[in-house]
Amino acid sequence: SQMKHGQGTARRVIFGESIPAYGGVPVFPEFVHNRHVADVIYKKELPIIRSWDFGFHHPAVVLSNLYKCPKGTNHYISLTEVPDCFSLNIFDFYKEVKKHTDVLYHDSCLILDTGDRAGYRKNDANKDNRGPIRILQDEYKLKFRWRYLDLEHSLEYMRKLLKEKCTCGLETVLIHPNCKVLIGALEGGYKYPRTKDGKVGIKPVEDLYFADIACAWRYGAENFVKWGVPYEEQHVLQQTYGHKQASPWAWMEMSDREVGAMLTR
Repeated sequence: SQMKHGQGTARRVIFGESIPAYGGVPVFPEFVHNRHVADVIYKKELPIIRSWDFGFHHPAVVLSNLYKCPKGTNHYISLTEVPDCFSLNIFDFYKEVKKHTDVLYHDSCLILDTGDRAGYRKNDANKDNRGPIRILQDEYKLKFRWRYLDLEHSLEYMRKLLKEKCTCGLETVLIHPNCKVLIGALEGGYKYPRTKDGKVGIKPVEDLYFADIACAWRYGAENFVKWGVPYEEQHVLQQTYGHKQASPWAWMEMSDREVGAMLTR
């Protein structure tokens, strides 16, 4: 713990990085900046997972490529986030997300949406009581994938993804440095509370900022890293890939040696 704190301090001082000293206990102590943060490159041939959290005060979205390596592992490569929307209704929030998607991912072969099943429930914030997922389905024809998730098991699944490296040599989880709020959440902004007598709470703090982006990121992994691309969507990928076998590093525009050096530095 002291070593990690020292590294954070060094990066803050030497590189001028924004690494706040968070209180509480990090939800994901397995997150290691120099393992999981890399200058990954968007690949239009890979599906984009657009994962939504519908927090009323702070909705958030994380956009990630999903890459299935020759070992059969689904790698979760988070590219960008929509983290700074506050108190927007679902219609205005969708406009922001669509604008972000149209600018950065207009040529994506497949965009898959996912979120928390709570987004499907009736919602008093909307005039006709429809939940945000229902509105996005009805008004904008988005298809949503969601599952019943038990929080503690879901958090444990994410810790496992962070901890384990695939036998292909690539981390299962990678995040682009531009995802500043997500990285802040994983570095300790998303945390368990600690009481004055030193006891640690069992449920993460709902801080209306880091928690929302961390949850959006988690929904993407739970729905697509664990289960892969739905069968009914796979024909799109087959048309895109043809019959070529992608190399483990096909989604990056650099040599295997360069990638290996970057991921093991």
